[in-house]
Amino acid sequence: RDTIKKYNEEKLNNNNYLTNNIIHSNWDGDSVAFGLQINGCVSNNIIKRGRLTLYMVKYCNVHSNIIYDSKSNGIGCSLPTENTIIQNNFIKRSIAARIKVMNQLEHGNFIRRKYNITIKNNKIYDSQYMGIELNDSDHLYVTNNTIKNAKLVDLYLLRCNNCIINNNYSNLEEIDS
Repeated sequence: RDTIKKYNEEKLNNNNYLTNNIIHSNWDGDSVAFGLQINGCVSNNIIKRGRLTLYMVKYCNVHSNIIYDSKSNGIGCSLPTENTIIQNNFIKRSIAARIKVMNQLEHGNFIRRKYNITIKNNKIYDSQYMGIELNDSDHLYVTNNTIKNAKLVDLYLLRCNNCIINNNYSNLEEIDS
């Protein structure tokens, strides 16, 4: 409950940047956990065999990362997270969803709000489960993503409201890498 209170009051870690790293993990969980951040950036990293997870962040930008061979999600984004952009990432061969937005209820209940999360211009290849999975979300924008060879579902929405999903491409024969 204290975590939700700090999030709502914006008593968060400020202006942190995780850039230009090469991260290789043998653990199935988070290789990079970017949590309780405001005005931060995760960019130009190479992450192998782990996932990048955003935990309750505001005004953050996640872009131009290469994530592959994750035993879970490529990028996870826990709610509440607000005004965050996930763009221009290349995600390949993850077991679960490449990009997943989901509730983070372990810190207590919170009021749903306009999250204003944008997921755009990502290249998502060879997921064993889903391309992009959105759960319990309000006001998400998913546009111009390329999803190729998701084994189960390309785009999945569950208990979502006021989301705009447009101009995404699935299973194109020729995609430049």
